[in-house]
Amino acid sequence: MKKTINYNPEGKWSVKNVQKRYNDLAKRYKIKNQVTPMPCTHTNKDGFTWVYNIMDSIAKNLEINDKAYTQLAIEYIADNVMGSTTGYIRETLARKLRRVDLSENQKLMLINIFLVQLKSGKILKEYKEYIRLFKLIGVKPYTVEIEACLNSKKNYIKRAAIRLMV
Repeated sequence: MKKTINYNPEGKWSVKNVQKRYNDLAKRYKIKNQVTPMPCTHTNKDGFTWVYNIMDSIAKNLEINDKAYTQLAIEYIADNVMGSTTGYIRETLARKLRRVDLSENQKLMLINIFLVQLKSGKILKEYKEYIRLFKLIGVKPYTVEIEACLNSKKNYIKRAAIRLMV
């Protein structure tokens, strides 16, 4: 009996769709040495196969500074996909994005994502990495919006705002 456990979601973030979107973005950014994302797999001696989330591949390859990978990482963070290991993946993506050359448009996208999450109170474990990335991009122009969150009745929002201001 062979069984496959696939950690990839259906729809927008399925393996097929991520690969298609990567190819489309690679054409748009005129990337010559394309590295199509592939999910890692593992098969044990009993024939069980695990297909890991394709976004792990995106995270590992962010270091090659491929603009298509960078854009997919930002879109994944924006979509806030929920599932097995997705928080860990978003956390890893944010950590790796700190070492990538981001365009001004990509910086603005990330800042908007982080501010919306802060204001709405949808702060998950990976927000610690988002704070580090936000600080690297620059929080100074957004001080007024962040300071407004210091008046929140929810302590976890206040703590996140304080971490951004320090």
